[in-house]
Amino acid sequence: MSRKIEFPDPDDLIRRYISGESINKLAREQGVSQGAIARFMRRAGVFQDRSVNRLPLDTETIVSRYLSGESEKAIADSLGVTRPPIRRRLLAAGIQPRGRSEAELLKWSQMSPMDRTLQVAAAHEATRGRTLSHDEKLRQAKGKERTQAHAVVAEFHLISLLAERGISATCQRAIGIYNIDVTIDHPPIAVEIFGGHWHAAGDHKRRFFKRTEQLLNSGWSVVIIWVDGRRYPVSAGCANYIVALAQELGRNIPTWSQYRVILGDGQDAPTSDSYFNSRAIVERFRGGRQPAGDHHLVSG
Repeated sequence: MSRKIEFPDPDDLIRRYISGESINKLAREQGVSQGAIARFMRRAGVFQDRSVNRLPLDTETIVSRYLSGESEKAIADSLGVTRPPIRRRLLAAGIQPRGRSEAELLKWSQMSPMDRTLQVAAAHEATRGRTLSHDEKLRQAKGKERTQAHAVVAEFHLISLLAERGISATCQRAIGIYNIDVTIDHPPIAVEIFGGHWHAAGDHKRRFFKRTEQLLNSGWSVVIIWVDGRRYPVSAGCANYIVALAQELGRNIPTWSQYRVILGDGQDAPTSDSYFNSRAIVERFRGGRQPAGDHHLVSG
């Protein structure tokens, strides 16, 4: 037998329920289950059957709001109802509710860069100074791919340019413990977009060598794109270069694991250590691979 719960202000609770507030909302505020509120309202003689067929909800509006990015919960709360009638209407309209990962990705895609930074700041603070295990790094990379938290405008722009040319690409793809800015699966091409020469110094430089060597040894071809917002931003020429490379590799699988360095306009990058394009760096990445010529390793 259910224990009878005494509420501090039952008259106010009844008034709010009759005026349209949801059982879910009242239950959360009172710290009890929805069933407890429903039983109380039945004993008070005011319980209403708020089933999907009796609620005066506009299905077309609900569908429109959901497709524009609002969550079921946000819609339900704004209408003073619980989530089930919202979901039933979506299903009846042929709308497949978003899964958790899809909902999270949509949320991140609608955030500004500042909002994304604030969202992950707490997580960064929690791990500061602590060495992550390999499994934690793998999960972290997958999370970054799912949320797109570290993606920048240049990456999305390049993916759009590639799509216009019939090439499907992925943003922030997790490969092992690393996240690659843009990837093409067939043939496997990993594209990194660098926007400042701090990439060529300190910890960033060390991570670059380790990541690039792992990618090349795993059969990926690597394209480094140096961009400058005024002189050579990511452009159609850059996308054309990658498409041509993909076509070349697609015709000749043994030439995979190439290393190329270009500018955002698709032209060869200057040969220098600061562009990761010097002879010494090329030889370091050559390893045991035997390409048909130096142009299979580096542009310029």
